[in-house]
Amino acid sequence: MSLFTDTLIDKVRTEFSRFTKKSGKQAKETELPLIVGEYWKKIGEKLTGADSTPWSAAFISFVVEAAKPAGSFSYASGHWVYLRQAVLAQENGTAGTVYLLRRPEDYAPKVGDLVAKGRGSAIDFTYDDALSKANKPAPKKGKDDPRAYVSHCDVVMSVDLKKGILETIGGNVSNSVSKTMVLIDKSGKLVPRKEKNKKGVLVDRPWIGVMECIE
Repeated sequence: MSLFTDTLIDKVRTEFSRFTKKSGKQAKETELPLIVGEYWKKIGEKLTGADSTPWSAAFISFVVEAAKPAGSFSYASGHWVYLRQAVLAQENGTAGTVYLLRRPEDYAPKVGDLVAKGRGSAIDFTYDDALSKANKPAPKKGKDDPRAYVSHCDVVMSVDLKKGILETIGGNVSNSVSKTMVLIDKSGKLVPRKEKNKKGVLVDRPWIGVMECIE
C-alpha cells in the first residue's frame, strides 16, 4: 500500500473508534453531532449531526483530505461529484486524480479503494449510468444539476478471498460510522448486492463501480 492509503485507512479506523461506545455499539449521529460537524466543516458547510442532511459524502471527503493526497479529489457533499471526476478520468485518461472509477465486472477492489452504489431513484445505477450522468452539461444558473444522482461510497478496509467478503467502513451508515460486509466472488470482484424492493423482497442490485486508488 502507499503512504496515502496507509494514512487513509488509519484515519477511517480512528473515526470508527470515535463512534464506538464502551458497549461496543456504534453511537448515532445525534449523540456525537459535533464530530459530524467536523466532517461538514472540511467542505465548507455549517451543519452537524443534529441536522437531517445526509453526511456520508462529507465523511469520505474528510478522511481523504486528512490523508493528504498528492492528486486531485473533488471534495463534496454528494458522492456523485467525485464519482463524476473518477469516471471521466478513467474514460478520458486524465492524469493527476486520486481515483479512477472501474467497472465492477472488470476490477477486484483492494484496500483503500471506494465501492460505489446508487440509492433512491438511482438504486439500479451502473457504471454506464454514472458515465452518462457525468457527460451531461453543467446546469444553467438556478436550475437543478442534471449530473447529480443519489449514491453512496464506503472505504474498503480489508479483503478476505477465502471468506468471500470485503470489510468496508462508511459514514452515515445506520446514522453512524459503521462497518459493512460486502460479498465478492472467487476472483475478488463484487457480486450484485441484495436489497429489498418495495414489496420487501430481496433482489439483486448492481454496483456503480469501484473507485480504484491510484496514488
